[in-house]
Amino acid sequence: MSEIEENPLDWQAHLRHPLLMNDKVCIILCGAPGSGKSTYGAHLLQTVPNLLLISPDLIRAEFGDIADQSRNHLIFNTLVPTRMVGASAQKRNILFDATSINKKNRAGILNHAKEL
Repeated sequence: MSEIEENPLDWQAHLRHPLLMNDKVCIILCGAPGSGKSTYGAHLLQTVPNLLLISPDLIRAEFGDIADQSRNHLIFNTLVPTRMVGASAQKRNILFDATSINKKNRAGILNHAKEL
């Protein structure tokens, strides 16, 4: 049994996972609002080398309102993929932080990540 299987809630065990030591990693956080994704992501950003945060909430904030969902099509279909490609070109690892609670919402991000 692996360290993560023994204690799946131990975020430090997750940080020691061999996949995080690879040269090309895309971590996609998913979960309900308020479930701790961004908190977990903050730990990852402090620990995983060369990790770039890509967050639809932060992109919305660039437009002036983190709660404004009216640009989601642009954000998820253009801006997020463009930033993922840019991160990959810079040899950066990617941390995608969004609710992504259902399979349909994750599919686009997963497909972009596979293309990197």
